[in-house]
Amino acid sequence: MINLYVSFSRILIYEIYESVFVRLFPNSDIIPGLLFTIGIATVAFVVNHYLPLFGAASIALLLGIIIGNSFKPGPIYSDGIRFSETMLLSTAITLMGLKMDMTTMAGFGSLLGYLIIPLVTITIITALIIGRVFKLQSTLSLLLGVGNAICGTSAIAVVSPSTRATREEAGIAIGVVNMIGTIGMLLLPMLIINTGFDQKGSALLIGGSLQAVGQVVAAGNIISESVGDLATLFKMSRVLMIIPLVIFIPMIMKRGETKSSVRKKLHLPVYLIGFLICSALVSFIGSDSSAIKWLIYLEKILLIVAMAGIGLKIEFKKILTVAPRALLVCTIVTLVQISLIVLYLSMS
Repeated sequence: MINLYVSFSRILIYEIYESVFVRLFPNSDIIPGLLFTIGIATVAFVVNHYLPLFGAASIALLLGIIIGNSFKPGPIYSDGIRFSETMLLSTAITLMGLKMDMTTMAGFGSLLGYLIIPLVTITIITALIIGRVFKLQSTLSLLLGVGNAICGTSAIAVVSPSTRATREEAGIAIGVVNMIGTIGMLLLPMLIINTGFDQKGSALLIGGSLQAVGQVVAAGNIISESVGDLATLFKMSRVLMIIPLVIFIPMIMKRGETKSSVRKKLHLPVYLIGFLICSALVSFIGSDSSAIKWLIYLEKILLIVAMAGIGLKIEFKKILTVAPRALLVCTIVTLVQISLIVLYLSMS
């Protein structure tokens, strides 16, 4: 049945693409993949309507994983799938700020000092220590620590020019961190559900340990929409830590970089800036206006489509092909992160 659905979807999308979109938009390579993810999202929405067990976003993620690993979409779909899992996800994360005004965010401000800063610091130090035990290059260990502590690929890409890391080391770090994050995205929600954490604890575990923002959003929404929103807020506080890292790592590496060169490298993720702007906006005008309600509904739709794109990009074969020692170090570091958060929750 799934095979028939996929084959029919491919034929239908190709025909629409060739007859309509190629003529109207000759450079729109994203259309086939975008329509494919929208189709998966539509199925997820319908399934969730009749079987509201996991939420449409979780169902879209699961369908994407099944289809992507069983019937790999052709190259014609690649650009659109990438667009869904990047641009649509970033837009959805930005619009999530409309659900959290500045008062709500300020209520969790103490976490930045009590948990986030120590967590980021200990994570990076742990990666350096464990990396030395397993005889990894210190630069690779540092990139693994930064990727785990902050926001995965983005943090590695921003910080790597300030280190002596080679392109190969940066590539290994990105691959390993993404693989561990993908595994955590699928396993951590099940662990949380079976251990009985409350909403705040669940969100803190997900937002405080998973590597990429997309992984946090996906894992949180597997549990519930509210956990997904709160986990995203916690994750944003980790992303903010990229600012001091870009400033201090050149000093640690003794590269002697000037303030102007540091400023040139400091590129905050667009979704972080948008999230904060939306939060400030809803703080001033309130959340009762029809425009805000419509944008929040749009965020839900974009998130479901983005989850389909993320699912389609998860390839289990790649999980087995990354560098084994780096994978082991990253796994240990992630377990340390989770243990620290559990310790914090047990003490609070």
